[in-house]
Amino acid sequence: MSFRIVKLLDPIQIVNIPSGLVPRGAYDNATDYAVGDSVDYLGSSYVMYVNAASGVLPTDATKWQVLANKGVTGSTGSTGAQGSQGVAGATGSTGATGATGATGATGGAGTLSDGDKGDVTVSASGATWTVDAGAITLAKTADMATASVLYRKTAGTGVPEVNTLATLKTDLVLVKADVGLGNVDNTSNATERAATATLTNKRIEPRIVSAASYTTDTGVSLDVSTTDIFVITAQAGALLFNSPGGTPVQGQKLMIRIKDNATARALTWNAVYRAMGTALPSTTVLSKTLYLGFIYNSTDTKFDLIASAQEA
Repeated sequence: MSFRIVKLLDPIQIVNIPSGLVPRGAYDNATDYAVGDSVDYLGSSYVMYVNAASGVLPTDATKWQVLANKGVTGSTGSTGAQGSQGVAGATGSTGATGATGATGATGGAGTLSDGDKGDVTVSASGATWTVDAGAITLAKTADMATASVLYRKTAGTGVPEVNTLATLKTDLVLVKADVGLGNVDNTSNATERAATATLTNKRIEPRIVSAASYTTDTGVSLDVSTTDIFVITAQAGALLFNSPGGTPVQGQKLMIRIKDNATARALTWNAVYRAMGTALPSTTVLSKTLYLGFIYNSTDTKFDLIASAQEA
Protein backbone atom coordinates (compact mmCIF):
# COMPACT_ATOMS: atom_id res chain seq x y z
CA MET A 1 0.00 0.00 0.00
CA SER A 2 1.10 3.64 -0.47
CA PHE A 3 3.08 5.51 2.12
CA ARG A 4 3.37 9.26 2.78
CA ILE A 5 6.22 11.17 4.40
CA VAL A 6 5.52 14.66 5.79
CA LYS A 7 8.58 16.76 6.63
CA LEU A 8 7.63 19.58 9.08
CA LEU A 9 10.03 22.04 7.55
CA ASP A 10 9.66 25.54 6.10
CA PRO A 11 8.17 25.02 3.67
CA ILE A 12 6.38 21.73 4.67
CA GLN A 13 7.64 18.83 2.53
CA ILE A 14 5.34 15.92 1.62
CA VAL A 15 6.59 12.79 -0.21
CA ASN A 16 4.20 10.12 -1.41
CA ILE A 17 5.53 6.55 -1.87
CA PRO A 18 2.86 4.65 -3.80
CA SER A 19 4.56 1.22 -3.52
CA GLY A 20 4.95 1.46 0.22
CA LEU A 21 8.01 0.76 2.35
CA VAL A 22 10.58 -1.81 1.07
CA PRO A 23 12.52 -3.28 4.05
CA ARG A 24 16.21 -3.78 3.01
CA GLY A 25 17.63 -4.93 6.32
CA ALA A 26 20.89 -3.58 7.74
CA TYR A 27 22.39 -0.61 5.89
CA ASP A 28 25.12 -1.53 3.32
CA ASN A 29 27.42 1.28 2.26
CA ALA A 30 27.91 -0.30 -1.21
CA THR A 31 24.18 -0.65 -2.06
CA ASP A 32 22.24 1.84 -4.20
CA TYR A 33 18.97 2.51 -2.35
CA ALA A 34 15.78 3.94 -3.89
CA VAL A 35 12.94 6.02 -2.51
CA GLY A 36 10.84 3.88 -0.19
CA ASP A 37 13.73 1.57 0.89
CA SER A 38 13.98 1.20 4.66
CA VAL A 39 17.15 0.17 6.49
CA ASP A 40 18.40 -0.44 10.04
CA TYR A 41 21.38 1.63 11.12
CA LEU A 42 22.96 1.91 14.60
CA GLY A 43 19.80 0.72 16.30
CA SER A 44 17.41 3.09 14.44
CA SER A 45 15.36 2.59 11.27
CA TYR A 46 15.30 4.96 8.28
CA VAL A 47 13.46 5.36 4.98
CA MET A 48 14.92 7.00 1.86
CA TYR A 49 12.70 9.76 0.50
CA VAL A 50 15.12 11.28 -2.06
CA ASN A 51 17.15 9.14 -4.40
CA ALA A 52 20.89 9.26 -3.62
CA ALA A 53 24.05 7.47 -4.72
CA SER A 54 25.41 4.57 -2.67
CA GLY A 55 27.41 5.57 0.38
CA VAL A 56 25.03 8.28 1.67
CA LEU A 57 24.53 7.42 5.34
CA PRO A 58 21.03 7.17 6.82
CA THR A 59 21.95 10.02 9.19
CA ASP A 60 21.86 12.38 6.16
CA ALA A 61 18.46 14.05 6.78
CA THR A 62 18.32 15.41 3.20
CA LYS A 63 17.96 11.90 1.83
CA TRP A 64 16.73 9.76 4.71
CA GLN A 65 13.88 10.08 7.21
CA VAL A 66 13.97 8.48 10.67
CA LEU A 67 11.19 5.96 11.09
CA ALA A 68 12.04 4.88 14.63
CA ASN A 69 14.90 6.09 16.82
CA LYS A 70 16.97 3.72 18.94
CA GLY A 71 15.56 3.57 22.44
CA VAL A 72 17.57 4.25 25.59
CA THR A 73 19.47 1.37 27.22
CA GLY A 74 17.28 -0.51 29.63
CA SER A 75 18.23 -1.45 33.18
CA THR A 76 20.30 -4.54 33.78
CA GLY A 77 18.22 -7.65 34.16
CA SER A 78 18.58 -10.11 37.01
CA THR A 79 21.26 -12.81 36.81
CA GLY A 80 20.04 -15.94 35.12
CA ALA A 81 20.41 -19.43 36.49
CA GLN A 82 23.83 -21.09 36.09
CA GLY A 83 24.09 -23.18 32.96
CA SER A 84 25.13 -26.83 32.91
CA GLN A 85 28.88 -27.68 32.86
CA GLY A 86 30.38 -27.85 29.38
CA VAL A 87 32.32 -30.86 28.04
CA ALA A 88 35.99 -31.17 29.01
CA GLY A 89 38.45 -29.53 26.59
CA ALA A 90 41.31 -31.37 24.81
CA THR A 91 44.43 -32.17 26.87
CA GLY A 92 47.06 -29.48 26.57
CA SER A 93 50.62 -30.14 25.32
CA THR A 94 53.27 -31.37 27.77
CA GLY A 95 55.02 -28.60 29.59
CA ALA A 96 58.79 -28.09 29.58
CA THR A 97 60.93 -30.38 31.79
CA GLY A 98 61.57 -28.88 35.15
CA ALA A 99 65.01 -28.31 36.60
CA THR A 100 66.86 -31.30 38.09
CA GLY A 101 66.28 -31.62 41.77
CA ALA A 102 69.04 -31.76 44.34
CA THR A 103 70.88 -35.08 44.85
CA GLY A 104 69.41 -37.08 47.66
CA ALA A 105 71.35 -38.40 50.59
CA THR A 106 73.43 -41.60 50.10
CA GLY A 107 71.52 -44.68 51.07
CA GLY A 108 72.80 -47.18 53.54
CA ALA A 109 74.91 -50.18 52.52
CA GLY A 110 72.95 -53.11 51.12
CA THR A 111 73.28 -56.67 52.28
CA LEU A 112 73.94 -59.83 50.27
CA SER A 113 72.89 -63.22 51.49
CA ASP A 114 75.35 -66.12 51.46
CA GLY A 115 75.08 -68.79 48.80
CA ASP A 116 75.98 -69.69 45.21
CA LYS A 117 75.40 -66.70 42.89
CA GLY A 118 76.25 -68.45 39.65
CA ASP A 119 79.99 -68.25 39.02
CA VAL A 120 80.66 -66.92 42.53
CA THR A 121 79.84 -68.30 46.00
CA VAL A 122 79.25 -65.78 48.79
CA SER A 123 80.00 -66.68 52.40
CA ALA A 124 80.75 -65.12 55.81
CA SER A 125 77.65 -62.90 55.61
CA GLY A 126 78.78 -61.38 52.30
CA ALA A 127 82.37 -60.74 53.38
CA THR A 128 83.95 -63.54 51.29
CA TRP A 129 83.43 -64.04 47.55
CA THR A 130 84.90 -67.22 46.00
CA VAL A 131 85.03 -67.87 42.25
CA ASP A 132 83.61 -71.33 41.54
CA ALA A 133 85.89 -73.99 40.07
CA GLY A 134 85.69 -74.01 36.27
CA ALA A 135 83.70 -70.76 36.19
CA ILE A 136 86.33 -68.86 34.21
CA THR A 137 86.33 -70.35 30.70
CA LEU A 138 88.03 -69.24 27.49
CA ALA A 139 84.66 -68.13 26.13
CA LYS A 140 84.35 -65.62 29.00
CA THR A 141 87.75 -64.00 28.45
CA ALA A 142 88.46 -61.07 26.15
CA ASP A 143 89.00 -61.73 22.43
CA MET A 144 92.59 -62.17 21.20
CA ALA A 145 94.13 -61.44 17.81
CA THR A 146 95.20 -64.30 15.51
CA ALA A 147 98.66 -65.78 16.24
CA SER A 148 98.92 -64.26 19.72
CA VAL A 149 99.74 -65.77 23.13
CA LEU A 150 98.88 -64.81 26.68
CA TYR A 151 101.77 -64.25 29.09
CA ARG A 152 103.22 -61.41 31.13
CA LYS A 153 106.22 -59.75 29.47
CA THR A 154 106.47 -56.72 31.73
CA ALA A 155 108.75 -57.21 34.75
CA GLY A 156 107.05 -57.60 38.10
CA THR A 157 103.73 -59.08 39.17
CA GLY A 158 100.68 -57.89 37.29
CA VAL A 159 97.86 -58.83 34.95
CA PRO A 160 98.50 -61.15 31.96
CA GLU A 161 99.35 -59.54 28.62
CA VAL A 162 98.61 -60.52 24.99
CA ASN A 163 101.81 -60.80 22.91
CA THR A 164 102.66 -61.91 19.37
CA LEU A 165 104.45 -65.14 18.49
CA ALA A 166 107.40 -63.10 17.25
CA THR A 167 107.67 -61.43 20.67
CA LEU A 168 107.48 -64.83 22.38
CA LYS A 169 110.26 -66.19 20.16
CA THR A 170 112.49 -63.25 21.07
CA ASP A 171 111.72 -63.54 24.78
CA LEU A 172 112.42 -67.30 24.92
CA VAL A 173 116.01 -66.97 23.57
CA LEU A 174 116.07 -70.69 22.75
CA VAL A 175 119.30 -72.63 22.14
CA LYS A 176 119.57 -76.04 20.49
CA ALA A 177 119.81 -77.87 23.81
CA ASP A 178 116.38 -76.48 24.81
CA VAL A 179 114.77 -78.46 21.98
CA GLY A 180 116.78 -81.68 22.26
CA LEU A 181 119.34 -80.83 19.55
CA GLY A 182 122.40 -80.50 21.76
CA ASN A 183 124.43 -82.91 19.61
CA VAL A 184 123.55 -81.28 16.28
CA ASP A 185 126.16 -79.07 14.60
CA ASN A 186 125.08 -75.89 12.89
CA THR A 187 125.92 -77.08 9.38
CA SER A 188 124.37 -75.47 6.29
CA ASN A 189 122.32 -77.53 3.84
CA ALA A 190 124.90 -76.96 1.12
CA THR A 191 127.66 -78.38 3.33
CA GLU A 192 125.58 -81.35 4.37
CA ARG A 193 124.82 -82.30 0.77
CA ALA A 194 128.43 -81.98 -0.29
CA ALA A 195 129.69 -84.19 2.51
CA THR A 196 130.43 -87.89 1.92
CA ALA A 197 128.33 -90.34 3.90
CA THR A 198 128.16 -94.14 4.04
CA LEU A 199 124.79 -95.81 4.42
CA THR A 200 124.92 -99.03 6.40
CA ASN A 201 121.91 -101.34 6.69
CA LYS A 202 119.75 -98.74 4.95
CA ARG A 203 117.27 -99.15 2.11
CA ILE A 204 116.41 -96.47 -0.44
CA GLU A 205 112.66 -96.47 -1.12
CA PRO A 206 111.99 -95.88 -4.84
CA ARG A 207 109.42 -93.24 -5.77
CA ILE A 208 106.63 -94.98 -7.66
CA VAL A 209 103.96 -93.44 -9.88
CA SER A 210 101.30 -95.98 -10.92
CA ALA A 211 98.14 -95.85 -13.05
CA ALA A 212 95.98 -98.36 -14.90
CA SER A 213 96.04 -96.54 -18.25
CA TYR A 214 96.64 -93.21 -20.02
CA THR A 215 94.42 -91.87 -22.80
CA THR A 216 96.93 -90.94 -25.51
CA ASP A 217 100.21 -89.94 -23.80
CA THR A 218 101.86 -89.87 -20.39
CA GLY A 219 101.14 -86.14 -19.95
CA VAL A 220 102.81 -84.60 -16.90
CA SER A 221 102.56 -87.77 -14.80
CA LEU A 222 106.04 -88.93 -15.84
CA ASP A 223 108.27 -86.54 -13.86
CA VAL A 224 111.79 -87.57 -12.81
CA SER A 225 111.71 -85.15 -9.87
CA THR A 226 109.06 -87.40 -8.27
CA THR A 227 109.44 -90.74 -10.06
CA ASP A 228 111.93 -93.62 -10.06
CA ILE A 229 109.57 -96.36 -11.30
CA PHE A 230 106.72 -95.54 -13.73
CA VAL A 231 104.04 -98.28 -13.72
CA ILE A 232 101.13 -98.87 -16.15
CA THR A 233 99.02 -101.91 -15.26
CA ALA A 234 96.30 -102.12 -18.00
CA GLN A 235 96.95 -99.78 -20.93
CA ALA A 236 93.75 -99.45 -22.95
CA GLY A 237 95.01 -97.73 -26.10
CA ALA A 238 98.03 -96.59 -28.13
CA LEU A 239 100.45 -94.61 -25.94
CA LEU A 240 103.08 -91.91 -26.48
CA PHE A 241 105.80 -91.57 -23.84
CA ASN A 242 106.36 -87.81 -23.43
CA SER A 243 109.67 -86.28 -22.43
CA PRO A 244 109.81 -86.63 -18.62
CA GLY A 245 109.20 -83.53 -16.54
CA GLY A 246 111.62 -82.31 -13.91
CA THR A 247 115.39 -81.77 -14.15
CA PRO A 248 117.24 -85.09 -14.47
CA VAL A 249 120.87 -85.39 -13.37
CA GLN A 250 123.77 -87.31 -14.87
CA GLY A 251 123.32 -91.05 -14.34
CA GLN A 252 119.79 -90.80 -12.97
CA LYS A 253 117.90 -94.06 -13.45
CA LEU A 254 114.32 -94.49 -14.67
CA MET A 255 112.46 -97.79 -14.85
CA ILE A 256 109.22 -98.22 -16.83
CA ARG A 257 106.91 -101.18 -16.31
CA ILE A 258 103.94 -101.57 -18.69
CA LYS A 259 101.22 -104.13 -19.39
CA ASP A 260 98.20 -103.89 -21.68
CA ASN A 261 94.56 -104.84 -20.94
CA ALA A 262 94.52 -108.08 -22.90
CA THR A 263 94.95 -106.24 -26.22
CA ALA A 264 98.37 -105.38 -27.67
CA ARG A 265 98.93 -101.60 -27.73
CA ALA A 266 101.18 -99.49 -29.98
CA LEU A 267 103.99 -97.60 -28.22
CA THR A 268 105.76 -94.44 -29.48
CA TRP A 269 108.59 -92.46 -27.88
CA ASN A 270 109.72 -88.86 -27.61
CA ALA A 271 113.14 -88.14 -29.12
CA VAL A 272 114.67 -87.81 -25.65
CA TYR A 273 114.51 -91.63 -25.38
CA ARG A 274 117.41 -93.42 -27.18
CA ALA A 275 118.01 -97.10 -27.88
CA MET A 276 121.42 -98.38 -26.76
CA GLY A 277 121.85 -101.89 -28.21
CA THR A 278 118.21 -102.61 -27.37
CA ALA A 279 115.45 -101.21 -29.58
CA LEU A 280 112.67 -99.11 -28.10
CA PRO A 281 109.57 -101.38 -28.21
CA SER A 282 106.82 -100.35 -30.63
CA THR A 283 104.07 -102.46 -29.09
CA THR A 284 103.12 -104.40 -26.01
CA VAL A 285 102.73 -108.16 -26.05
CA LEU A 286 99.18 -109.17 -25.23
CA SER A 287 98.75 -109.49 -21.42
CA LYS A 288 102.53 -109.64 -20.85
CA THR A 289 104.58 -107.40 -18.55
CA LEU A 290 107.45 -105.41 -20.09
CA TYR A 291 110.32 -103.83 -18.11
CA LEU A 292 112.48 -101.01 -19.56
CA GLY A 293 115.56 -99.62 -17.81
CA PHE A 294 116.84 -96.11 -18.74
CA ILE A 295 119.80 -94.08 -17.50
CA TYR A 296 120.14 -90.35 -18.13
CA ASN A 297 123.03 -89.05 -20.24
CA SER A 298 123.30 -85.33 -19.44
CA THR A 299 126.02 -84.86 -22.09
CA ASP A 300 123.63 -85.86 -24.88
CA THR A 301 120.43 -84.98 -22.93
CA LYS A 302 119.06 -88.48 -23.59
CA PHE A 303 117.42 -91.22 -21.57
CA ASP A 304 119.35 -94.24 -22.87
CA LEU A 305 117.59 -97.61 -22.92
CA ILE A 306 120.16 -100.03 -21.51
CA ALA A 307 117.90 -102.96 -20.60
CA SER A 308 114.59 -104.46 -21.77
CA ALA A 309 112.89 -107.58 -20.42
CA GLN A 310 109.65 -109.04 -21.81
CA GLU A 311 107.58 -111.58 -19.88
CA ALA A 312 107.70 -114.96 -21.63
